[in-house]
Amino acid sequence: MLVKKIGRNEHCPCGSGHKYKNC
Repeated sequence: MLVKKIGRNEHCPCGSGHKYKNC
């Protein structure tokens, strides 16, 4: 999981479609 300035409820940058906190 990449560490960036992304909110926990934003879409995950890995493209799985999950929320960032569940990536």
